Amino acid sequence: MLRISLLGPPVIGIDDERRDLPGYRPMALLAYLLLTEKAHSREHLVDLLFERPDDPRAALRWTLTKLRKELGSDYINADRKTVAFNFDHDCWLDVHAFEGGDLDRYRGELLEGLQVRDARGFEYWLLVQRESYKAKYQEGLETHLEMEKKAGNAAAVEETAVKLLALDNLREDWHRELMGAFAQQGKFEAALAQYDLCRNILREELNLEPDPETIDLAEAIRVEQTAVYKAVAARPNGSFLSPTTVDYPAEDSPSLHEERASSEIKEERPRSTKKLLLGAVIILGLLFLAAGLRAFFPASPADDQVE
Repeated sequence: MLRISLLGPPVIGIDDERRDLPGYRPMALLAYLLLTEKAHSREHLVDLLFERPDDPRAALRWTLTKLRKELGSDYINADRKTVAFNFDHDCWLDVHAFEGGDLDRYRGELLEGLQVRDARGFEYWLLVQRESYKAKYQEGLETHLEMEKKAGNAAAVEETAVKLLALDNLREDWHRELMGAFAQQGKFEAALAQYDLCRNILREELNLEPDPETIDLAEAIRVEQTAVYKAVAARPNGSFLSPTTVDYPAEDSPSLHEERASSEIKEERPRSTKKLLLGAVIILGLLFLAAGLRAFFPASPADDQVE
């Protein structure tokens, strides 16, 4: 089966065997027929792709011959007036998969690296198509990012934000999304490094400082980083684990209350023992004092009379 990838550097293969087209114009003609999905007059194709050749019609015939040789004659329908791609034969096209929702098929801009000299009509068409597919890719990524944010999947938000920034690194809101995704995973250094990168890009490219929202986010991440590292440093036995592996109990969590209660009981036991000993000593002292007083002051006869 014929497999053609146009998003990114173009790749053509038949039954896992790669096919290489000679020159740029055969690839340009094939892409134009595939994406427009209709028959075109030979005059139109000559005007689109062959401005300078002395015999443009002969140049078109040569290009069609090369296409048939590499793809097979069944995939190109051509007569004296029109040329079209034959979609009745088995053919897989990455653009169709991409338009069906498979964003991973976008490996780069349409026909990346392809430039056709002396073909201003084709170059303009290609520019419009590239921007169209790029916009669809961006829209799909933004939709995916919002879905992953709602699901609380910080790792997926990180991956998607990186792809969006590869399209446009001047989008400050995408920098914030990536900073937030890093911070949620405990990657505080990466989050703050992303802020520094954002600030430097804005200064160099636009001579601007980050928005207050971005600055506030960076400061909040610094505060959270400090709090987490202090909590880690305060763990018993001086153990240090990464913030992402430490389970910090909430202030009102049962485990923390139990630890406090156990500690209070352990402290209370020595205090209770001391109180009992002190009370016994006092009572014995009083008894000895009473006995001494009786011996020193003997009872009077009146005391022995019974009423």
